[in-house]
Amino acid sequence: YWLVMATMTMCIGLVISVMAFSTALIVEKWKVKDETGATLSSVIVITIVVTCLPLGALVDKIGQRLTLTTACSVMFTVSMAMLAFIPSGWTSIAWPIIAMVLIGIPYGLYALLMGMCYAIVLPESKVTFGMGVSQAAIIVWGAALPPNLGQIADRTKSYRWSMIVLFCLAIISVIISIITILEDRRFGIGSLQMPKPKTNHQREDADEVKKKKKKKKKKKEEEEERRRVAAAVVVVEMGEIIQVERPPSSSLPVMII
Repeated sequence: YWLVMATMTMCIGLVISVMAFSTALIVEKWKVKDETGATLSSVIVITIVVTCLPLGALVDKIGQRLTLTTACSVMFTVSMAMLAFIPSGWTSIAWPIIAMVLIGIPYGLYALLMGMCYAIVLPESKVTFGMGVSQAAIIVWGAALPPNLGQIADRTKSYRWSMIVLFCLAIISVIISIITILEDRRFGIGSLQMPKPKTNHQREDADEVKKKKKKKKKKKEEEEERRRVAAAVVVVEMGEIIQVERPPSSSLPVMII
């Protein structure tokens, strides 16, 4: 749960931070009018609206929630690299459009994945509480980051260093996403990746069924072994062996009657 929360909090908080001053960033970097900058920054919202439905259908079909989360973190990292390191001479508005699309897709997908992931990793009685804790963390992170980034921009007289900070944080989000995938494979049997995952409650029930089946199988094997031991008797009559029945697996001495 804590890894999932850290992944979602980090990623959504970063997207919120970019959206807070995307217009000013575009105006500064690409030397466009305020109206054009606002229009270009709205590409984020348009991308979210357009991609939510197909991405939701894709997740329902293939699962791979953590893989998609990692892919979103990578996309966000690429967008931050574009905003931070593209030379000022590259004035084509195609660059901010691409960057805004690469921000909008992750934001829409994070919103789709968050609730389902919590429903999988938490017991049914704690899902709402867990989501509340996560939302609080996202709000705190999303509220604390933009003012600090703004201070960096004010001191450096440019948004470039703010973007570099976000780029570094985006790399950390990729690392956290990868760690979450590894931990899910190790402890969650890949449940977060399945198209139709089992919740914790369902996994516990399945484990109980497996334990009962294993116990029943072991009991049956013990009964068969007792029957084999009972049959391991050498019957001797008038000095002649009439019947020998001894299982190879039995280590008990042969009884001679």
